[in-house]
Amino acid sequence: MLRERRLFNAADINISIETVRRRLGEVHVASRRPLRRVPLTPEHKRQRLQWATEHVHW
Repeated sequence: MLRERRLFNAADINISIETVRRRLGEVHVASRRPLRRVPLTPEHKRQRLQWATEHVHW
């Protein structure tokens, strides 16, 4: 939020951050952080491939 405020101040713009977020939401523009997850080990990948191969014609 601080970054946005500095940008608005530098550009001499008097607008609230919530207004910007609301307007971006109206046109379906949003940012999000990627999900944090534990990376798969080679063993997990092998097990997943084995399971998928066994269940391909389920």
